[in-house]
Amino acid sequence: MIPPPVVYAFPTPAALSAAGAKFILEAQNKAIEERGVFSIAFSGGDQPEVLSSGLLDCEGIQWSKWQVWLADERLVPLGHQESNYRLNMDELFSKTPINPSQVHATNPELLSDPDACAKDYEARLREAFKGNLDDAGFPRFDIVLIGMGPDGHTCSLFPSHPLLNESSRWVTFLTDSPKPPPVRITLTYPSIASARNIVSLGYGFDAATLKRVLEKEDRETGLPAARIKSSDGSPVLWFIGEGSTKGLDYPVTPL
Repeated sequence: MIPPPVVYAFPTPAALSAAGAKFILEAQNKAIEERGVFSIAFSGGDQPEVLSSGLLDCEGIQWSKWQVWLADERLVPLGHQESNYRLNMDELFSKTPINPSQVHATNPELLSDPDACAKDYEARLREAFKGNLDDAGFPRFDIVLIGMGPDGHTCSLFPSHPLLNESSRWVTFLTDSPKPPPVRITLTYPSIASARNIVSLGYGFDAATLKRVLEKEDRETGLPAARIKSSDGSPVLWFIGEGSTKGLDYPVTPL
């Protein structure tokens, strides 16, 4: 049985940022104690901006131990305004002492070949996660941070898209994203599911879509964000703004 998500709601972006940073700090400390490295995947949207103040103000972040991956990426030049890499660097990581080599971008030489780009990113993940896999052979990120679009997509997994059925690749690609730019790579469901912590984090999620995802959508066949689950049976956590809970008939857990 898939456990129901756990929802935390916050009155301001600053409150969400502080709580998100505290959660990340605790996961970081456990990862470093057990494995000497902290592996986290970031998405785009408002996530880097929302988390920035909390992480920058958080005592105890060991930036030198971080390995940052992209949960999905648009295949545009790294300096392009649509690049998730650029967004995360501009909003967060350029303001920290982290070495840019610890933030793993797509290979800019492979932008014209999305399949090769996805395979290259997966190969680098496979090298980094040797000995850190789940029972099915997928990477055990310490945290995967995901978001949700107004259509219920998460990462670059879109409603009714064939990629929702991908079960063997860690990273795959699409050339027909309904949201531009059309060419992207993305973590697959199994790669997200294998994470020790899965957190859907954002302040401005669409309230109507969130209601569908939490209350009405089938967790096996529904909207992509509803289908996210953990392979170890732990619940998916939602860190959201209180405005997104409008009309929501779902329990919100206090922190």
